Amino acid sequence: LGVGVVIRSLVGTSDKEGFIVWTNIPKGQLYHQTIEVARPVEVQIDARGSFEKPGVLATYGWIINQLDHSVVWQMTPQNTKLEQGQLGRTVSTFTLPKGVYSVYYSSYGDRQVPAGERTLWAKLTGDDDRAWFSEAERWYMALKTTRKEQAVDVRLIEYREETPHRSDIWNLQRQTGFKNERFNFEVKAPSRVHLLAMGDYVGQFTDFAKIAKLENGDVVWKMTYDNTKHAGGSLRNRVFEGEIWLQPGIYQVLFESDMTHHYTGWEDNPPLNPTAWGVCMRVVSGYEANIGELRPFDHPMIAGILRPGDDADLVQRFTLQQKTGVYIHTMGEYTDGEVFDKGWLENEAGAIVWEPKISEAREAGGNPKNRQEDDFITLDAGVYQLRFKSDGSHSYNKWNVNPPENKERWGVSIYALASDAVFSAEEPVGRGGLDEVIKDVLDGARDAIEDVRGSLRPTNGAFGENERVLVNLIRIGNQEAVSEPLELVESRNVLRIIALGENEAGRWRDYGWIEDAKGRKVWEMRMNETIPAGGDNRNRLFDGQVILKAGTYRVHYQSNGTHAFGDFSFGPPDSPAGWGIRIAEVQE
Repeated sequence: LGVGVVIRSLVGTSDKEGFIVWTNIPKGQLYHQTIEVARPVEVQIDARGSFEKPGVLATYGWIINQLDHSVVWQMTPQNTKLEQGQLGRTVSTFTLPKGVYSVYYSSYGDRQVPAGERTLWAKLTGDDDRAWFSEAERWYMALKTTRKEQAVDVRLIEYREETPHRSDIWNLQRQTGFKNERFNFEVKAPSRVHLLAMGDYVGQFTDFAKIAKLENGDVVWKMTYDNTKHAGGSLRNRVFEGEIWLQPGIYQVLFESDMTHHYTGWEDNPPLNPTAWGVCMRVVSGYEANIGELRPFDHPMIAGILRPGDDADLVQRFTLQQKTGVYIHTMGEYTDGEVFDKGWLENEAGAIVWEPKISEAREAGGNPKNRQEDDFITLDAGVYQLRFKSDGSHSYNKWNVNPPENKERWGVSIYALASDAVFSAEEPVGRGGLDEVIKDVLDGARDAIEDVRGSLRPTNGAFGENERVLVNLIRIGNQEAVSEPLELVESRNVLRIIALGENEAGRWRDYGWIEDAKGRKVWEMRMNETIPAGGDNRNRLFDGQVILKAGTYRVHYQSNGTHAFGDFSFGPPDSPAGWGIRIAEVQE
């Protein structure tokens, strides 16, 4: 966040002076303000809170240094004088060195502490109302410089999130509720890492971090009550900070949280360093070259049904000679809560070992219906069957909307985590495999075409400023056959094609195409790559990109005897003058 100067932080009404004045503080709040001190200043803090019982404060303030998160001042039972009821007040004077600090006041209390004095009503009814509850809005905290001329050396700034440290392997702090975050990494040689993990313990950990080996699922480290300590605030706040050794292997660090007591929803007093809620793993100096993010697609592929086409039904058998940790990945079409292109894994008897879960799918780039799922599992030695089925549209090389970012991963694949895994695999069998996809490609496309991004968006028929018109065959009437040459000199040419034509019951009446120098078609209008063009349903529009290699081409357009520019027998399209084909070079 950027820095913004604030003259004064004022909450409530009070005659107290200071650059921070919080008064009339209600129950169940966490106040926070970041300050920047330009040079050492002497400050006075006047604060009031409530005791839960003798020796235990329920509400209080504190200050931490943002550089190292050390506590530089805290309202404690020792520096707080009991006034009346449960109220206590502290007045402290000390020097703040140059730096950036976070000032806090919390009024949540701590339900984990056995109740001190209860209200009369609580005593009669047996509920948990505590005496200090009634003292809400009598709490305050005020900070000021002891010398007025030093006031200019303190300014209030917006909270600044820390820049990730260059040694951070994974930084997942400030965690909210109901999270299940994971990070996979590889250790190539024995290494030391530093861990800072903070979570919630109420009889057991509900917010916690752990590290497991992905090859076999063994947990090598996790937060326990014995290896953590109190993190300040409520007794439920626990923190682990220290170094651990990791042997060579593939690991996953995980942070899980429930819906209670988290960074944006405290139920009891937060830890003294609230922003550390979560986990941060940092490589110890000298071991940086040994640890890095896991890249599973660089590992040995055991089996893969990749780039399948429409109506595919494929199976690939493979054999593992030993217990093996694997990474499985599938990518396909998910729409309206249904999986239309599905990959899964079976054992030799046909029982499902792994299958995708819609709730765990994430976007794969391009159109939102492109989804992907992955998992790390351990398989016993034996024979398995990798399976993939697809429906009749939106498949590899036949995208009817934007394709995914890594379209070569469309399908399902499985990779060995260990480099010494022993396996063998048969070729995929069934219908709709890559061979059939390639056969379906136009004769010349395999040599000339790199990609087709069909019907990217609705269009107003206009090219953009970065698009130079190369071909303009429009206003095509009935019974015409026209063409223009297209010479491309760059090794990779991104072309935007806008083509309007007529398709009746699956057959093209008016349409455009591109041929290479040998007369082979390298691109043509296809129904599943076009969208409605307005007017009658037979009006179809291709507005997308085609990437062609260098070469000599010819662009063609032909029409039949009915329904064309100047004589639309049925409802005309939204842009009738664009009937035909136009091509522009996209200057990327």
